Amino acid sequence: MSQDVSRRSFIRGAGLGVMAGYFATAGVSSTALYRQMLPQEKLDQTDIGELKGLRIKVVSETSWYENNVFLNDVKGAGGLLVNQYTIPWSVEGVKAGYKGSSLGGFATYIEAELLDGSVKRILLDTGWNPEWMEKRFIEEGVAEKLAKKQIDYWILSHEHIDHFFGVEAVLKYWPDIPVLIPKGFYQEGYDLLKGKAFPKAHVKNDYPHKGKITVLDSSKVNRIFPGFALITFDVPIILRVFGEQAMVFNVKDKGLVLVTGCCHMGIISYLEAVRKKIKGGEKVYAV
Repeated sequence: MSQDVSRRSFIRGAGLGVMAGYFATAGVSSTALYRQMLPQEKLDQTDIGELKGLRIKVVSETSWYENNVFLNDVKGAGGLLVNQYTIPWSVEGVKAGYKGSSLGGFATYIEAELLDGSVKRILLDTGWNPEWMEKRFIEEGVAEKLAKKQIDYWILSHEHIDHFFGVEAVLKYWPDIPVLIPKGFYQEGYDLLKGKAFPKAHVKNDYPHKGKITVLDSSKVNRIFPGFALITFDVPIILRVFGEQAMVFNVKDKGLVLVTGCCHMGIISYLEAVRKKIKGGEKVYAV
């Protein structure tokens, strides 16, 4: 009997020793220790509803054609903190560029199918070079949808050159299209929308925006329609840009689908914000 007790005591002591060694090594970062010793985290989650399905097409992902050309433009203007509206971007003599221009752009077209079978169409961003972006919009049928006013939501993720300077490619087809922007746009951004040109930066807008501009609140989850919401991050970004908003979709029987323009806030911050703010945030199906 004494041998049994001794053996049990040894096994129990050894187990405790192994656990103590593990926690000493893993520290507070251990999930097990975190859950046991730290107070329960209070989450303020918003139910954004559900979608039946989602189709996402990247219209253009070529923000610029030559990275060295882009970096030299930035360096020559004074560095990463210089105002993007004052940099003489390279629009000639780039062999790998589009018609000699290094400017490209990013934009994505999204179709979200609601539970009732209806479809909401979203255009995320406008790219940079209006000529290149119009070519891509025509090729992918986006230009036609804009002309017919079939885009339900035009969303700008942030004010950066390669996501915003191509506004002409959108406004040429639909000047009064409503737009959703994040908090943080500078006056230059509003002026460009209204038709002001910035010759030094080789950016203009001959089709002044006449539609509604909605600036979304960065302190809350902005539910746009059932199954879709936008969240804004108040972050300073290079080239004197501030703030970026990102998408959260909830697809039934799948989970959350996250769509971002550049994710300057960082993918971990993005995922953590979704986990804390969105119901079902721990179940991310795709990014």
